[in-house]
Amino acid sequence: VKCEITKGYPTVMTFRMIDRRKWIHCFEGVQCVLFIVSLAEYDQVLEEDSVTNRLQESLILFQNIFHNKFFSKSGFILFLNKTDLFEEKIRRTPLGPSSFPELPGELKLSVQEAKEFILSKFLERTASEIHEQQKRRPSRAVSSKALYHHFTTATDTQHIKYIFSSVTEMIIRTTLERTQLI
Repeated sequence: VKCEITKGYPTVMTFRMIDRRKWIHCFEGVQCVLFIVSLAEYDQVLEEDSVTNRLQESLILFQNIFHNKFFSKSGFILFLNKTDLFEEKIRRTPLGPSSFPELPGELKLSVQEAKEFILSKFLERTASEIHEQQKRRPSRAVSSKALYHHFTTATDTQHIKYIFSSVTEMIIRTTLERTQLI
């Protein structure tokens, strides 16, 4: 996702996996990637193959984009969206092997625990890059690549206004830090 917040016209890019190599280079040098994933799709499959779990596909895509050379200096903001639908659904259909093959059975988690579990799966996908940076520069404690996350419900306009205000502030701060103005 490429978003020029100052103009107010975010550009949403959605493509099939096979098409991604054709367009990924177009985003080289972007300041920030907004990655939006639906929490409510944890038990659904892709339309194009009816086998691949949508959340697993999102995890793979997130990892590929996060580690892609074209985004090596880009900040990332992960939006775990549709929390309202997720909260209703998780009470009826717990997380299990269909969404996360590594699970031996269904997990009986609270709504908050289930949200945190899914978030942890995304954060795990970034760990290797942070670990590599720490090995190269052990004196620095953290990765230079910023990663923020938010649990959102896009239909909650007040919350989305607050989130986008925070995102705008983060992008400005990241840009100022990269240009060494602060």
